[in-house]
Amino acid sequence: MNRVERLGSLKGATEEMSMSYSHAWKLIKGLEQRLGFKLLQFQVGGEAGGGASLTPEARELIQRYQYFMREAEELLDELYEKHFNDFFS
Repeated sequence: MNRVERLGSLKGATEEMSMSYSHAWKLIKGLEQRLGFKLLQFQVGGEAGGGASLTPEARELIQRYQYFMREAEELLDELYEKHFNDFFS
């Protein structure tokens, strides 16, 4: 998702990841169906060409996931120290 935001294109993101566009499209549509909201918004053609960007809901989801991962890493560090700190000393 961050690649779509950075590149402004689902096609560009899939090329950078060596993934087929159709596979990425199916993944995104499946996620949108399960989540109940759109992840991408598309701009059609024109002189400058089309593009894609994240919806506000997708940005919030990514931000929450990043906070979750940071907190999970901190908790795992604490648990590691609790259970293994003296083992490897």
